[in-house]
This record gives sequence, C-alpha cells and structure tokens, in this order.
Amino acid sequence: MKHKIPQRKNIFEALYNNISKPISRIVVKTSLTPNQITIISGIFGIIGAYFLTYQSRLDLIYAAVFIQLFTILDLVDGDIARMKGMQSHFGKWLDIFFDKLNDLLIILGLSVGVYLRTNNIFALYLGIILMGLVFFIQFSMVMNAIIYRESKAYSESSEKGSPHN
Repeated sequence: MKHKIPQRKNIFEALYNNISKPISRIVVKTSLTPNQITIISGIFGIIGAYFLTYQSRLDLIYAAVFIQLFTILDLVDGDIARMKGMQSHFGKWLDIFFDKLNDLLIILGLSVGVYLRTNNIFALYLGIILMGLVFFIQFSMVMNAIIYRESKAYSESSEKGSPHN
C-alpha cells in the first residue's frame, strides 16, 4: 500500500514539516517503526493535555513542549512509513485515532484548566461546544470525502457504459 506525500497547505504545516524532515532523516536509521512513533507521539499529546489542567506557568510550558512534540512526531511517523515502505491501513487508522483523541483531550485539558484557574463554569461549557464543533466539522469532512468518492466512481462507471464512448 503506497500513500502519496500530503501537501502542507498552510504556514503552520509547512513550518512543522521543515522541523520534522531532519528528525525523520535521523529516525529512519533506527529500528523504530512508524506505528511505534505514532504511539510515542500520541502519548506526548496525552501528557501535554494533562499538563494543561495544572495552574503553574511551568506546567503550561511542559504542556506546550509535549504538544509540540506530539505535532512534530505526528509528521515524522508518516515520513518514516513512506521512507521504509511500511505504510498500512492500520498505521493510518492509528495515526487518525491519536490525532482525534488528542484533539479531544487538548480541548478538554484547556477547558478544565481554565475552569480550575478561574472557577468559571462557562469555560467548561465553551470546551464542550468547541469539542462538538470540531467533531462536527471533521465528520462533515469525512462525509464529504465519501460522497465525493462515490459520486466520482458513479460518474466514471456511467461514462464507461455510455454508448457515445
């Protein structure tokens, strides 16, 4: 199974891509598999989300560092999979699983952290609303991709069966 290299479409993705490429060139020489990197990346994201719930500036710095490591390694795993020819459907699923889990946990960590610092219940409500919006947008994107793929396949099959070809 071969996946194409995703385009980095905005300045943040391009910046992280420039950081991840040198790391990928080092990691590819190790025995680490792409799935192991995905798991390590996901754990860094979980740790970062956890630190968001604390109140000290140092804890927030830790959160930022772990979340940045999660983001960078999230690109490295795909690079390594392509470099080592180890792409798989499970690896793609695992990557998406940790991405979405960390979306949820980072929003939750931010909401709980703000609530604990301010005792303002509104922070929790905003977190719930934000989580709902994020997952609704992601669901919409997935459905759009499925419908587009199905309509393209239908269109191609209709063209092949057309007597005008």
